[in-house]
Amino acid sequence: MMATRDLALALSLACGFAAQAASELDAARTDAEKSTNVLEQRPCPDFGDKRYLTGMTSEQQIVQSAERERSYQDTAMQQLQQIGRDKQLDQRQRTNLQTLASWSIAASMANWSLLQVANQALQNPLVARGQPYPSAALEGARERIRRVAESSGLQADAAEAVRRQVHAIDRCLTNFNKSVFQLNQPQFDAEVEKASTLAELSQVEQTYRAREAANAGHGKDSVDRLAARKSALQEEDRIAREKANAVNAADASRRRADQEKQQAEYRAKLSTYLAVAKRFTDASDRGDQRAAVAEMANDIVMSTPTGTYRGIDQVVEAVRRQAASGRAGSLGTPQITQDRIVAYGKSGGMGIRTIFSFDGSGRISRMDISI
Repeated sequence: MMATRDLALALSLACGFAAQAASELDAARTDAEKSTNVLEQRPCPDFGDKRYLTGMTSEQQIVQSAERERSYQDTAMQQLQQIGRDKQLDQRQRTNLQTLASWSIAASMANWSLLQVANQALQNPLVARGQPYPSAALEGARERIRRVAESSGLQADAAEAVRRQVHAIDRCLTNFNKSVFQLNQPQFDAEVEKASTLAELSQVEQTYRAREAANAGHGKDSVDRLAARKSALQEEDRIAREKANAVNAADASRRRADQEKQQAEYRAKLSTYLAVAKRFTDASDRGDQRAAVAEMANDIVMSTPTGTYRGIDQVVEAVRRQAASGRAGSLGTPQITQDRIVAYGKSGGMGIRTIFSFDGSGRISRMDISI
């Protein structure tokens, strides 16, 4: 792998010394092509393989080298943007600088890509729920390389070299993901059989990326078992839903029957209550206090515009005062209105409405009189 160049020095050479700048550009292009070719042609490593990069046998070495390359790339990308905005540069200088910066970035990205593949080989390939997928780091690296390839300002040939790096990473990702699924296949199969609900099975499918494995054409027997288990759970769900629907339908039928029974009972009571109310109003209209009181509950409540009276004695006294005042009238004939017993009458020349309520024994428990 090439050593990362001092980009600031290279760019200064491009501004001042054409021969040296051309040499720097040739070196950067050569490094980028060489490393990209290596990435494309070298066999992808297996998990645990430390021989992918000579001299890079520990994860710490790889990570440190990758960090240096990334830092260099960030600086180079910033300088590439600055070149495009620098109004002091003429077109030739701007083109030369952009070309040099672009190939320097492409060379560093190729080195960084090689380091990412080497690092992926040293990761734990076992899938663990709640943890990133074993190849997640390399997938993230691929997306970063893709973004760099599409960056504005990157010279076309250099951008194409970076896109080749993306394709090379994809090739190794396919190998890694195949290995991940195969290494985790026994555990995957066990979790598929253990799943007792479709939600649990879906979680297993997502955790092990079974759909991706099926699309890639590996782990077919396990994917088939997953499909069979899903069908079985769907059938269990269907049967359970049918049973639940049957229970719900039976419950609904019982509730309707209960409601109809209650309504029938209530309608029957309304007829009884109507007869009580009529006896009461008839007795009141003819001045038969004893007969009227016989239809009242002991704790009767009478609510009127002038006050509320509680108990038979208060109600009788209120009626007596009303008659003595000369404003006596008639409660009217009770009738059933919207499942209530209502009478429309007159008092002192004004129309009144009386709503009757009844207790469990069928006696009048409340009269609400309003104008």
